[in-house]
Amino acid sequence: MQDSGIKSSHASTWQLGDVFVGISSGSYQVYDNAGVYKETISDGVGGYTTGCVFNSTLDKLYTTNFSNTKVIVYDVTHPHNILQTIDTNAINSGGHSESVVFDAAGNLYVGHPDGNDDILKYDKNGNYLQSFDVAVEDRGSDWMDLSSDQQTLFYTSEGKRILRYDIVTDVQLTDFSSDIEASPAYALRLLPPGDGSGGLLVASTTDIRRLDGSGNVIQTYDATGEDSWFALNLDPNGTSFWSGNYNTSNFYRFNIATGAIEVGPINTGTGGSTLFGICVAGELTVSSGENITLSPLSATNPINTEHTVTATVRDNLGNVVEGVLVTFSVISGPHAGTNGNGTTNSNGKATFTYLGTIEGVDIIEASFINTGSQTVTSNDVEKEWEDTNAVELLYFRAINTENGVLLAWETASEIDNAGFNIYRTTGEGEDYVKINKMLIPAKGDATTGATYRYLDIPNSKGVYSYKLEDLDSNGVSTMHGPETITVDKRANSPALRYKIPSNN
Repeated sequence: MQDSGIKSSHASTWQLGDVFVGISSGSYQVYDNAGVYKETISDGVGGYTTGCVFNSTLDKLYTTNFSNTKVIVYDVTHPHNILQTIDTNAINSGGHSESVVFDAAGNLYVGHPDGNDDILKYDKNGNYLQSFDVAVEDRGSDWMDLSSDQQTLFYTSEGKRILRYDIVTDVQLTDFSSDIEASPAYALRLLPPGDGSGGLLVASTTDIRRLDGSGNVIQTYDATGEDSWFALNLDPNGTSFWSGNYNTSNFYRFNIATGAIEVGPINTGTGGSTLFGICVAGELTVSSGENITLSPLSATNPINTEHTVTATVRDNLGNVVEGVLVTFSVISGPHAGTNGNGTTNSNGKATFTYLGTIEGVDIIEASFINTGSQTVTSNDVEKEWEDTNAVELLYFRAINTENGVLLAWETASEIDNAGFNIYRTTGEGEDYVKINKMLIPAKGDATTGATYRYLDIPNSKGVYSYKLEDLDSNGVSTMHGPETITVDKRANSPALRYKIPSNN
């Protein structure tokens, strides 16, 4: 079993493919796509946490607090502040908000297994619009997904049926499946093309079931010792899905076609009866139509390095599209106006790389022209450029000795420092040349510095200038100096009496 390795709850960058797991206590654990723990976010309210979903621009995470019947909205940007609380309890008292899904217009739908059992509709600003009095089986409007027609909601009610409701005409439809042969049925996700004809996946307690377009069970997914499958969501790769067990608090990633376990088991370390929801940044949603997603969502790099963003283009069936021209633009920040183009490969991906030379935060987006000759724009992503120095230098000195020029320096701290190089020039206008054959390895760390000595033996008398370079683990170079000294071998030279300082 893979362990989550949970040691802290420090803030971290959220990226496309990150997995968000509802673990109760008003909290969600965040993992990368390989299942490595990143951080924990909490709403401060407490209680069970269940379904969650990102908005179409991927800058907000909508989570549900089941116990308190609320939808809590987090900012993707550090430190992931709570931007809004939608109190669905005001409309459906005691309804226990559980499942959330967006339509293409940005409206939010919230399912409730209790209270009056209704599905509630809110606009993109969180204003209540409408209630749908849907038919129920064993327990309310439990989990749901919206069809690509933007009209048909598929949902479960903790029984054996997959129910459907028309949210445009406000009419109950015939069941998609009247008996999936296992219960209770919980989270479900439609498969491409998203109208039901491609079937769906549903977590049905003892296993996860795949249904075809006629509602027949055609495949099952399971893992040893797991008999309480509850949460489920699709991965952005288009070939996998994630599912979790509320009894063991383990979760996995499965290959849709083969049923093979690709990641997991990963245990949240929270004990039993806690894992009640999973969502994924950039998860495939069949209701979004032709779309483009940009990643990573945010990143921080030193200036004078390059940054690459990747765009993925999909058609209205959720399939990646090759040969599409993508336009990339830095729309604000110190590098605003920087643009580029790329054509998607067989994986539907195109990349854009640019050099950051100024401190600040860039906002980047991408777009393409769809089959209807309309411009489709991606989510915005954030790039922060920092003028970082791996080394806090106390001093750098060039000192005459009887044996040559002693280069001496001391650091107060060193962050990700790989080591040092020394450069020398013999006159004004001459290029600096590196004089050490091997990198002088770093000895300090983030809290403790170190002292260093290097002896240079010039070939002749004269005026020499030296520069000190520190090189961090990412290959970023920072120069210090110059220090200039006159080399004179006279024994009584005042330079011989210069003592190496112990501090500033």
